[in-house]
Parts: sequence; structure tokens; C-alpha cells
Amino acid sequence: MSTLLQEIEAQIAGAKTATAKQNVGLVREIGDGVAKVEGLTDAMLNEMLDFGKGVVGLALNLEENEVGAIIHGDYTKIAEGDEVRTTGKLLQVPVGKPMLGRVVNALGLPVDGKGPIKTDAAYPVALRHGAGERWLDLELDLWKALTATVRKWDREMLRTLLEGK
Repeated sequence: MSTLLQEIEAQIAGAKTATAKQNVGLVREIGDGVAKVEGLTDAMLNEMLDFGKGVVGLALNLEENEVGAIIHGDYTKIAEGDEVRTTGKLLQVPVGKPMLGRVVNALGLPVDGKGPIKTDAAYPVALRHGAGERWLDLELDLWKALTATVRKWDREMLRTLLEGK
């Protein structure tokens, strides 16, 4: 009996436990590349959100009970009730020599069909540069890219409606 007790105590002592705090919410509403998410109480403005299935979003509208997010990617993969996780990272894009010659979207993800890009560094989209309080503001470029994409989708939807397809 004592050897059994010693074995159990040894197993308990050797057990590895790990806990991690995660901020998880649920998609309450999704449409036209915008999602409303409940439960992300610790989300930050401009934080990248993980919607799973390879889809990333950007937290832009922080309210008391929900977060409004712009979806970067195929929002049709997301459904109401899906889990969303905060990443703890503000909007950033990968940088480095592996990016040269590649075609990427506004988040630096490849769209040229040549596979993933492995970089060692990522820069925040809006970063503080130098002691003179100058800001290198790439958000305008990102916004232009996003609105151009939305306008393209609108033109395609309008064309489809007019052609009756």
C-alpha cells in the first residue's frame, strides 16, 4: 500500500501544470467585412484579433459590451458564435529581405501563391520615430488600400446587380 501511495505522490509531484490567461469573445454579428464581438473586455484599440481559420481582424470600435472589428481576409469564413481571441499585438506588418519581390496584402500576407513568408521582424503600422515626436504614419496607406478594396467589391456587386446574374 505504501508503494502505491509513493507512486501516486511521485506522479503528482511530476505533473506539469500550465495556465494561460486568454481574452476570448464571440462573434455577435458579421457582415460586409465588419464584425461585432462580445466578451473581449481587454481588447486594445488597433489590436490584431484572431478569428481563427487564418482570418485576422483589427479592433477599432471599443464599446462597453462589444468590440467592432474590421476583418482582413475572407469574412465569409466567419459565422455568428465563432470564437475570437485577442493577440496582445497592435497592428503590425512583417518586414525584411524575404518580403522583397513578393506580392502581399495590406497586412503583409502573401497573395502571389508562392507560399508563406518567413520574416524575423514586424513593425507596428503607426510607430513613434525619434525623439522629436515625429510619427511615421502608415495607417493612411493601409486605409487607402482597404477603401480601394471595398470600392472594388462595391463595383463588382453593382455590376452583378445590373447584369442580373
